[in-house]
Amino acid sequence: MNNYYESSYLTWELTPNKNLEFITAVFEHLEYLEENEVNTWKHAETSDYYFQQRPIGGDRPFPILDATLLATDLQAILSSHDLAPEGEIVFVKDQQLDNYRHQIQEASCFSNPSYAIFFSSENNIVKRIWFDYDEGHSVESNRLAMAGLLHHLGEKYALVLVDWYEKRAIDLSNKEATLQYLKDTSPKTV
Repeated sequence: MNNYYESSYLTWELTPNKNLEFITAVFEHLEYLEENEVNTWKHAETSDYYFQQRPIGGDRPFPILDATLLATDLQAILSSHDLAPEGEIVFVKDQQLDNYRHQIQEASCFSNPSYAIFFSSENNIVKRIWFDYDEGHSVESNRLAMAGLLHHLGEKYALVLVDWYEKRAIDLSNKEATLQYLKDTSPKTV
């Protein structure tokens, strides 16, 4: 992946599974906005209201900080699952994310050619984790490595992957569901 988009910030978010009730309520609100054609992504390219209704970077009832996941531990886990650390990350800027730019720019990134995991931390404690993928390129070995990693994080830290675009929450402790989700989001297989 050569470029990353700021708009992927927490679009595919890893969060504690205790947040599922909160996430479901937000999904229902977004569905309402879409059904009533209230300035949604589907109807307006720069839909500020709809965009802001997704709780980007907002507080969760159960923040990932509660998992006390150390950044150094996460780095070791990512490396052990065939993801390499990236030095300087090149982001394509999104005006709507001006308020979050510092958090995005300060994130650490580990990737393979098809997938990337970003995380931000403070005092060696992980504050946010998000996921990104290259829509036009998916290699089976990369997908299997990512599925293994996501499943490991899901089991060890009771995390779910929230896809805010598709309004789906994937139970990462379920390896088959995780792999199927990655297959569903990978239109081109090499």
